[in-house]
Amino acid sequence: MMKKLLVAVGILCIAFTAFAQEESLAGKSIISGQFGLGFTYPGGKVPSDYSADTGTCYSFGVQYLYGLTDTGMIFGGLDYAYKPLVLKCEGDLYGYSYSITDKYNAAYYDINFGYRMYMGSLFVDLGGYYGIMSGDMKNKWSGDTSGSETVESKYTNNDYGIILGIGYNIAINEKVSIDLGARIKGGLSNVYDIDETDEEGSQFTMQLKNRTVSAQIGVNYAL
Repeated sequence: MMKKLLVAVGILCIAFTAFAQEESLAGKSIISGQFGLGFTYPGGKVPSDYSADTGTCYSFGVQYLYGLTDTGMIFGGLDYAYKPLVLKCEGDLYGYSYSITDKYNAAYYDINFGYRMYMGSLFVDLGGYYGIMSGDMKNKWSGDTSGSETVESKYTNNDYGIILGIGYNIAINEKVSIDLGARIKGGLSNVYDIDETDEEGSQFTMQLKNRTVSAQIGVNYAL
């Protein structure tokens, strides 16, 4: 799935270079306030009685863009991003069926970077991010049983991955504009990583990666 998205973005980038901007972006600077709201769907490995489920994510932060070419800008920014990982656990124990929802709550300071290409008011983003976990990851479960605990730090890692985005820029005046779009963040690191064998020789492996899809709004000011 991620390879197909990268190919699609690559095709868009090639198409965008065929169109010239009405006004060159080279040398221009923009600062932007960003807000995103969407859903998470964890990737990685889980035991056979677990399955991935969706959770609600959000982010807010700032972004700086600088024009390198007539149609392209580099960007860098910092977000506070809440990205929970939600799993369903279902099975049978001693003849009784059970269903439990595990929610691994974690927030990150995401350092975003990449390149934005414009075709008129349309734009596409391609880049990456590195997310530093803010505080501890906490697991809260509900269903046939409920409770919560703090995940030991030895099982957690910082987040990093790729950014794919697309959007539309709406000019308000010469200085102010609004971006409306969508952004995918595909995590490459195991932010939750446990691979252990108990005293009876049973193996337990759970390696979770962040995957988020969000609607984005940005309020831009040209410097």
